[in-house]
Amino acid sequence: MARKILKELELKVSYKKGTDDKGNDIIKGQNFNNINSELSPEDMYLFGEAVGEVINYSLTAIETEEEYTLVSEA
Repeated sequence: MARKILKELELKVSYKKGTDDKGNDIIKGQNFNNINSELSPEDMYLFGEAVGEVINYSLTAIETEEEYTLVSEA
């Protein structure tokens, strides 16, 4: 039997920085590593929104990415 152990939790905040010469959106992002795994999804979302207010651009996405290590229980 195997189990997974959370190795890293990352929060990604994407925002529209402007448009290019062809009118396409320019999307940029910020990654925040080592997020406390005990935070609720609501808390992470609120943090992402706060980042949006500080950078003063329209948010396009708030995402999380989890990385796990698989270990044997034998």
